Amino acid sequence: MGFSVVGGKWLAEKNKMKASVAGTRLWKWLAVKSQKNKIKFIQKAIDKLNKALECIAEDEKKYLEQADIELKLANQYEKHASPILERKKLFELHAKECAVWRPAVVADLVVLEKQKKKEMDALHNGDFTTHMSFLFY
Repeated sequence: MGFSVVGGKWLAEKNKMKASVAGTRLWKWLAVKSQKNKIKFIQKAIDKLNKALECIAEDEKKYLEQADIELKLANQYEKHASPILERKKLFELHAKECAVWRPAVVADLVVLEKQKKKEMDALHNGDFTTHMSFLFY
């Protein structure tokens, strides 16, 4: 009987250790999964900002080309130059508005790239302690 009690205690301790290790593995798995999902989310945001930069550049180019066309038309039709030049100014204004957006988007891209690098480093180093709070959102 004494042997079975000791064996029972030993078995209970062994099961506690298994549960503790399994719990640790579960938290690590959840942390890694959360980290990978966060990196994917950041990458999607980076992709969208890059697409926005492309659209801004295309729009700016389109407006500047249209302003150039309007200038040529104004030179060609000197009698009707004033409304054509007004349209040219509008196209130039739209191009300037596009140019104003570019630095803000680039700044956001820089921040996201730094965040992605930080998350990648944490994932490679196994540093999940600072990122565990994201599991509960």
